[in-house]
Amino acid sequence: AIARPAVELVRIDRRLPVLPVLVDESMSMDFPASRTNPLLRNAPPGRRSRYAAAQVAVQLLQEKLTGLSITESQILAAIRQSGNDIDASIWKDEELLSFCQALQKISKPMIVAANKADIAPPGMMEKLKATGYPIVSTSAEFELALRKATNAGLIGYTPGDEAFEVTGPGKLNASQTQALDKMAAWLRSSGGTGVQQVLERVVFEVLDMIIVYPVEDETKWVDKQGRVLPDAYLMTRGSNAKDLAFKVHTDLGDNFIRAIDGRTHMTVGHDHVLKENDVVKIVARV
Repeated sequence: AIARPAVELVRIDRRLPVLPVLVDESMSMDFPASRTNPLLRNAPPGRRSRYAAAQVAVQLLQEKLTGLSITESQILAAIRQSGNDIDASIWKDEELLSFCQALQKISKPMIVAANKADIAPPGMMEKLKATGYPIVSTSAEFELALRKATNAGLIGYTPGDEAFEVTGPGKLNASQTQALDKMAAWLRSSGGTGVQQVLERVVFEVLDMIIVYPVEDETKWVDKQGRVLPDAYLMTRGSNAKDLAFKVHTDLGDNFIRAIDGRTHMTVGHDHVLKENDVVKIVARV
């Protein structure tokens, strides 16, 4: 008989090496949200992703903030700017604070009128500028005094100017002359009282407005009294010709037909976007 050889069978499985991988849940918006997430308490199983939680969070924020005229796009922009996770339900106090700070700057931009800058202690303006907000050195007291002196015929001053002219030196007493000298020195160093400057920055930078001139005759730019460009309207940048018609009078907007560009004399439609210093004639049904 032939003996069966002793054979030991060994099975060798060749597999790819297993590497530990740390998966961050924030890498995938499809990752299921926490079962305890209060935003998804009543959501169906298919709507329990982190993306769904983020949508609900933004919707709730908009509902709470709509009274402040804060839009969804501003909320999303604030979340991006703050660097927070899109899912607001997992924010901590520090992240909530950073979001609120970003949202305030985006939705309610501010400019600081640093009043009484003429008597501010050294270093105060630098501290204010370190806050990150636009700062304008102002002196409302000097502005009021200069306007009163102008009305009294003592000086010639236009709000916003960096200097004034003394027109009635014989009418000034010693204390008035000393006060005017002090104000003149501060205006030279600061570029004005700051009151007119801060108003202009609010209108043209913060609110992003433009000036547009509606006219009765696009070829003459005067009214019946001969005044050149007698009317000027502040319009939000991006406004169109029909917006201007409504600004001038509701009837003009309701009966708008077309507009005429006073510079090119070309006819434009209701959706023509206005530019800074445009001169426009509105044509409407009588």
